[in-house]
Amino acid sequence: MFQISEKQLQGHYAKHQPSTVLGWALGVVWTLVVITCSALPEVWMGFVAIAFLLGLMVFGYMKFFNRHGYRMNDYDPLKPDAKLQRTEFNCREVLRFVVPYSAAYVALNLAQSAAPWLVVIPAAIATGLGMVWYFNSGAHHPTHYAAPPQLFGDAGDDSSAVGTGQVFEGPDAIVAFMHADELVPGIYQRLESELVAELVAHGAVEHEVKAALNEADAHGQVVRIREMRHRGSTDQWLTLTEEASQEYQDSVRATRGLANK
Repeated sequence: MFQISEKQLQGHYAKHQPSTVLGWALGVVWTLVVITCSALPEVWMGFVAIAFLLGLMVFGYMKFFNRHGYRMNDYDPLKPDAKLQRTEFNCREVLRFVVPYSAAYVALNLAQSAAPWLVVIPAAIATGLGMVWYFNSGAHHPTHYAAPPQLFGDAGDDSSAVGTGQVFEGPDAIVAFMHADELVPGIYQRLESELVAELVAHGAVEHEVKAALNEADAHGQVVRIREMRHRGSTDQWLTLTEEASQEYQDSVRATRGLANK
């Protein structure tokens, strides 16, 4: 039976997180360009700088969030269309998108106005640090997702031996791995072939992984999405449902709560 431990989940999650160096680099470039904006003699140059900064943000998103064999997952495939159109209002969900862009807009307008350097430079530095925080802190995650470090705490400490802590088996192991792989609504979907290949490369038995996937699919925890490709070929994408992700998180928290008593 396919098994996976807390330690392995923590290691997998950490391995696939983007480098914090890229976040700092984007923040520094952003700060310098905003400051440069304030010294431009012509208005049209400001628009060029704004276009550059927007391109920088797109580049940042592409570098941070694009992975081979993954694609963005903006919906829960099991929800009917009517429910998808009625997104529950959530302040944190709104703020995680509104705040970075609002701060950027204010900084750029200050830079293009007649504001003194004493105002422009702190605004540029503040928004640059905000970009670093946004990319490096996990603020881009949807509010319903708790990353493995949040769930397991010190269970993933490097001083502990591999395989210690809670061990998941069968369909529970697949759900745990997909959660650590960020295959949840609002983050990613992943090609099934890529997921299976990675697990097999790390020592899992292929037929056990596929059996666990099939069982999780039968329980409604995993969704397989077939996509037609050229010449009749198909790709099969995987995601957890939001309900399965939440149930898994609740289960881990409950188990850790009992262990700490």
